[in-house]
Amino acid sequence: MGPGLVQATTFIQNGQTTREQVLLKLGIPSRQFETGRILAWRVRTTEEGLATVSDFPGADDLRYNTWPASSRGYDLIVVFDSRDLVETHSLVPARR
Repeated sequence: MGPGLVQATTFIQNGQTTREQVLLKLGIPSRQFETGRILAWRVRTTEEGLATVSDFPGADDLRYNTWPASSRGYDLIVVFDSRDLVETHSLVPARR
């Protein structure tokens, strides 16, 4: 994982960043689990900054298919607490 991706996600602070702030910055999540408590985005960095796609490969978001095979990105996993604050977050290498 390059430093650019870590830097592009520094706006997410555990215990401080709200669900609304994350959604406004990243848009529609790729997946959600546990009735929306856990949200996931497929992400990578570009020259313009953080790029996201709204669904995993094989689904409707064709933007993912334009990403170079060598740069398929990461899944940004964000877990929210009962107050809708980020409890924890992590970047996991994306699998095709």
